[in-house]
Amino acid sequence: MNFTPVGRYLLVEPIEIKAKKNKTAKVLLPDSYNTKNTPRFKMCRVVKAGPDCNSQIAANTLAVIETPMVEKVEVLDNIFFIILENHVVGLVEE
Repeated sequence: MNFTPVGRYLLVEPIEIKAKKNKTAKVLLPDSYNTKNTPRFKMCRVVKAGPDCNSQIAANTLAVIETPMVEKVEVLDNIFFIILENHVVGLVEE
């Protein structure tokens, strides 16, 4: 299934980067404490850009985005990730 963003939306593919292991101290926390540590920014690959987007953000561009602003769209058992263009904080060159 193809998904084409409209307006200023970008269709993105999140990239998972494994963090380097650092030596840390162990701390005991209550079971109710949320241990999921979500980074503020993440990298993704732009799949498609909406027609009103900046021409700098083309398909296959690596972009750094604000993690909480990514929206998950489910259509007929397919999952797509979109983000508004203004939540891209930078572009990365390989």
